[in-house]
Amino acid sequence: MFNKLRKVLVGLITLCLSLAGIVATEAPSFALNANTFDPGWIISDSVFYDWGTMDAADIQKFLNARVATCTDDDGGPKCIKNYKEDVVGSYAIRGSLHNYSDRICADVPAATNQSAAQIIAKVAVACKINPRVLIVTLQKEQGLIGAADPTEYMYKAAMGYGCPDSAPEICGQDSNSKSRLFWQLYRAAWQLRWYGDPRGSFTYLKPGKFISMGYNPKDSCGRKSFKLKSQATANLYYYTPYVPNKAALDNLWGTGDTCSAYGNRNFWRQFWTWFGSPVAGGYLLKSSTSQTYLVNQTTSKRYLITNESMVADFEPLGPLGTVSEDYIASFIDAGELKPLVSDAAGKRYLIASGLKYEIASAAQATALGLAWVTAPLLTDVQISNFGDLTFGKSATTDETFLLNGSTRALVNNAELLKTLSAMGSTAVIQDSVLNGFTLTNPVTQLVQDSAGNRFDLQNGLKVPIGSQAVATALGHNWSAATTIDSTKLSRITSAAFLKTANGTSSYFLSGSTRHQVISSAMLSSMSKFGSTATVSSDYLAKFPSGNTISSLLKSDTKTYYINAGYKYVVTPSQATGMGLDSTKAVLCSSAQLTTVPSPILIKSSAGGPTYLVDDYLAKHPLNEADLENYTALSVIGTVPAAYISAIPSKTDPARMVNSTDGLHYFLVGAKKYRILNAATAKSISPTTFGVGADYASLPTLSTSQLSKYVLGSSTTYVTSYVKTTDASYLIENGSRREILDAASLAAYTGAPPAASAISALHFKALPLGNPIIADNSIFKTSDATNYGLFISGVYYSMTPELYNDVQNAAAWHFTKSTGKLSGASVAKLPAGVKLSNFAKNATSGYVLFGAGKQAITDIQNISSTVVTLPNVILDKIDAANNLVLTTPLVVKESNTATSTVLLTAQKARTILDNDESAKLLPLVSSGSAQVWPKYVISQIAPGTKVLAPASVFKVKESGNIYLFDGFAKALRMTAATAAAFTKAKLKEVTRADLVGYNTAGTLDWQKITCGTESYLVDGGVPLLLEAATISQWPATAKALDQKTCQKLNPTTTRVGVFIANGTAKYKVISGKLKPIRSAAEYTALLGNQTPAALVSTELIASMTKLNPTSYVVVAKDTLYKVAIKFKTTRAKLRTLNNLSTDILQRGQVLILP
Repeated sequence: MFNKLRKVLVGLITLCLSLAGIVATEAPSFALNANTFDPGWIISDSVFYDWGTMDAADIQKFLNARVATCTDDDGGPKCIKNYKEDVVGSYAIRGSLHNYSDRICADVPAATNQSAAQIIAKVAVACKINPRVLIVTLQKEQGLIGAADPTEYMYKAAMGYGCPDSAPEICGQDSNSKSRLFWQLYRAAWQLRWYGDPRGSFTYLKPGKFISMGYNPKDSCGRKSFKLKSQATANLYYYTPYVPNKAALDNLWGTGDTCSAYGNRNFWRQFWTWFGSPVAGGYLLKSSTSQTYLVNQTTSKRYLITNESMVADFEPLGPLGTVSEDYIASFIDAGELKPLVSDAAGKRYLIASGLKYEIASAAQATALGLAWVTAPLLTDVQISNFGDLTFGKSATTDETFLLNGSTRALVNNAELLKTLSAMGSTAVIQDSVLNGFTLTNPVTQLVQDSAGNRFDLQNGLKVPIGSQAVATALGHNWSAATTIDSTKLSRITSAAFLKTANGTSSYFLSGSTRHQVISSAMLSSMSKFGSTATVSSDYLAKFPSGNTISSLLKSDTKTYYINAGYKYVVTPSQATGMGLDSTKAVLCSSAQLTTVPSPILIKSSAGGPTYLVDDYLAKHPLNEADLENYTALSVIGTVPAAYISAIPSKTDPARMVNSTDGLHYFLVGAKKYRILNAATAKSISPTTFGVGADYASLPTLSTSQLSKYVLGSSTTYVTSYVKTTDASYLIENGSRREILDAASLAAYTGAPPAASAISALHFKALPLGNPIIADNSIFKTSDATNYGLFISGVYYSMTPELYNDVQNAAAWHFTKSTGKLSGASVAKLPAGVKLSNFAKNATSGYVLFGAGKQAITDIQNISSTVVTLPNVILDKIDAANNLVLTTPLVVKESNTATSTVLLTAQKARTILDNDESAKLLPLVSSGSAQVWPKYVISQIAPGTKVLAPASVFKVKESGNIYLFDGFAKALRMTAATAAAFTKAKLKEVTRADLVGYNTAGTLDWQKITCGTESYLVDGGVPLLLEAATISQWPATAKALDQKTCQKLNPTTTRVGVFIANGTAKYKVISGKLKPIRSAAEYTALLGNQTPAALVSTELIASMTKLNPTSYVVVAKDTLYKVAIKFKTTRAKLRTLNNLSTDILQRGQVLILP
């Protein structure tokens, strides 16, 4: 258990150290010097591809020496000297990642129980790659060579093949689990050989060319440029694409800094440590038993060097290296190496002393005794290692000749040779070859270039001689001047000035004339025109004297005013205005004048604004904001006021300029950005362009001037579509139009322009225009203080609550934008009314919320803030339902809410309780409670509490009883009257609950009027009173509210003057009840009138009775009881009924007084 854990930990540590570049290794026995590291030549081709350096036995011996004792007895992989695996063979692993049919590597057959040494040797031979390269790579990638107890991962990722820096955990994920070392070695070796193959894509790192490699995966760490000198080194960079930085090289055996990368450093270091120099042998090779050859890796040919002295001639292709016999034998014999060689294009070169001289033709080669046809073929990389040969020195006489084409001219003056040596190097050439060049006149002190310009060679300089007369005066033969190739002659420094040894004056040479420079400031301004030749007074006097130089110089086409080291184009009138004579300007070459910079930013010595000058044809005044974008161009030159006043002014360039290379730029700070087109430029600054649509009105700067600005982007342009992190704009006609979102821009432009290379912040000085918003958009401002809808060109603001409710509602057919606009941009829009939840059009009213629009006929009875909206808005909102409602309405916040309110008369009145709410529902539209959002309900002014019409309540504090009539009145009534309306126990309310009601009225009895009909309320039911009988009933009918009547629900049961209770019948006469004694009496009284309606006992009891005229005796009656009952005396009853006794019989009829 402990051993396994230890092994995992060791593996993890090894992996981390490998990635960091600190793979444990042994130091060499010598002091390895990092100064010898050449990033372009880490390893030579001859070393890299020398596959015969070690066989399996050599490799095993080497591996045994690396680890004295292995500690790999924990059941995991063995250390590499003891490691064995079954090799599946190359055929088994060809199917993925690469096209192995290209035969980069030979086949390796399957084999069992192969040691690591055997596998390394077989792969090296199959892929023709140095086994030492494989061994070093195994150590560089995973530290596998020196690992005493390696992990399984170290074998999976042994060569680092398929292990990107970004995901090292995927290393070897598709390798064969039983053949991981072979899989890694064969694939990696194949890859290293595939690099540079013209059939592949890894050909961009070209030997012989300068390349640029990064120090680290982080771009901020920078790059290094260097000349790549071998394909093998290119292979290492393809495999590990970083070059070690100074910090990594300063600490060869440790870490550098955060920008260090170590892969290629470690390869170079480890190769040196174990095997010696990785560049010991370039293209000059031999084995321990063979002769010396020059090899061409591309053609696989070798050229025998029979004359050892030629090794020195070809030294740039060395050093001479010793390689394996197998490797040297793998090249095809192509004859002897000769001094004349050929490149791939067929050009021939004479090679001598490590230099090359081009031989123009076969005839010239024959004249030199060289073989044209059989010239050995060298690669372009090999040819590039040789410098250019200018002078040939005899191997026997030490005479030196200037070679020019097929001619040679003796240089017979040591001082002259010293001056001429600046043109190129000298090679010792065998006389047999050197004598083949046609001998011409010796080189003279007067020379001329290919164009015929003459020069006198003096003290290491060439003094221009502009006329034959001056040449003659100096003692030279004008016609005998030695002709030298212009390119070579240009390597000798020119003298632009003459002075005597003891003189204080300097003279500028213009043509054949000398011009005294009268001030040290002017001489300093002209210092880069050329060097100063010190001559004798007699020599100086040979040159005619011309105008002195004060401040004016000229070219063939322009005149310049020189001041403080800068030049300014000047016209004759400007010169006159400054008190100068332009006719006395001294002629200089264009090359000389280019050494004096021309500020394009100028200001007057008298003060005032700074100007940008457009080739000095126009001046553009710059404000402070724009000035900072031009300061990288140059210093601000100071000139006389008269000079500035003579230059016509143009409008502000708005940071846009033309370039002499035909491009157009927008300058921002120290960067330049290409402008997409003239239309873009005009949209940014229409005043600059006027009516035109091209770049003619912009100032033009040279590419040299603009080179001081870094190109801000090589892939994008300045366009009219500009952004910040928070907003985007389209620039049109000199204003910024803020864009709500991408859909808005697409709707507006059709094909949106590409985003600009520069931020919108650089255009913040432009005025803000109308924003760009797609029609039908709902959005909010960037500061979340404004919410609204944009439709048909009008902006309708809305509350945050309404916005949040409807922004994603399916019933609202508007586009909810994720974009935002600034409040300033919104303020530019035409404004409509503020969207309210209460709206109307010409035909209806609506409550608006997320569920849609709820139609309400009398919306004005809900809110006083109803807004009129156009149909273009309302038509895009679905109906919440198919109901058309009318107030009053019962609403609640949700389906589960227990609290409800009544909406009426622009008030939201809280309903007393759920019972009252239930009683109210039949009285409102739809007969149900409407569910509206809380924020909508809260916008309606709160009212007093409300109870259902027709409800009867007792006031807790006073005991008074009230019938609630409609929503504004409460009628006081007696308990007896209340009983006619309800038999239930009366609920109580407080005086506070009655605040919204008028309680001044009373209901004296249970006779009421609903509409045009009158009713008798009995047992809670209104019974219809016949119109002709209304006056017979007690009290005056009380007219009730329609809602009260609706709730009471009157019946159509008709009541006349006859009523019944049980079997007893009565007739109502003048508000009193007259009992009817018998059925016969009832029939006689009824006639054609409405039959008696059944009523309650309570109603009978509540009415006053008429005195009866007779009485039917019932059981247990006595004359005394009857007298008491009818408030009379027995004596009166005896008299009226002729009674002689007080004894009565049941059923007996007595006449009453």
